[in-house]
Amino acid sequence: EEPLTTGELAAWYAIPEGTRDITPIWMAAIAPFGTPAFSQDEGQSKLPFIGPGDPVSLAEPWDATEALAFLERYAERIAALHAAAQEQGEVRYPREFRDGIGMLLPEAQQVRSASRALQLEFHTLAQEQDVAPLLANLQTRYKLGETLRHEPLLISMLVRIAVHSMLLNDVRELVAHRDLTDEQLVELQALVRQVDIHGQLPEAMLG
Repeated sequence: EEPLTTGELAAWYAIPEGTRDITPIWMAAIAPFGTPAFSQDEGQSKLPFIGPGDPVSLAEPWDATEALAFLERYAERIAALHAAAQEQGEVRYPREFRDGIGMLLPEAQQVRSASRALQLEFHTLAQEQDVAPLLANLQTRYKLGETLRHEPLLISMLVRIAVHSMLLNDVRELVAHRDLTDEQLVELQALVRQVDIHGQLPEAMLG
């Protein structure tokens, strides 16, 4: 049965009994991407993806000097995202459904900012020929977006769509501009098949 009250919605939203709760791990990993300092870095940056810089593509090389400096400053934070993606379990960010439209959703913005930092990492790593780090980056971005998978909120679903859309665009670029082995193509195929937004549509309308 679908929940009809905010109390029932909170019970519906809970992690199933017997499933490992990895929410604290992900909250710690994404929190640094919601700080005023990071927002200021984003606003002042001329980089692509996180700032107003021109888009870049795997089709052409670009000067990644500033990007490398940025990624070095946030290396530990980005490493924490990759580490969180290795954990098995489910995520339910704290939600006060009784607050209605006044409910705060800081994690949604943090996921969005973290995803953009990872996209910058992807295109910076792509300056080298090693494909393995690129595949790892894509897997982390998928897991990051999936932390919003069970939220009965339209805004969260839209953020998840944005994260996965950027992911799929980079998968297309990777296939088009890199020589991949059969094993790597199989890995990408499996990743793309996991991206399923439609299943969240009825859940997103519950909130």
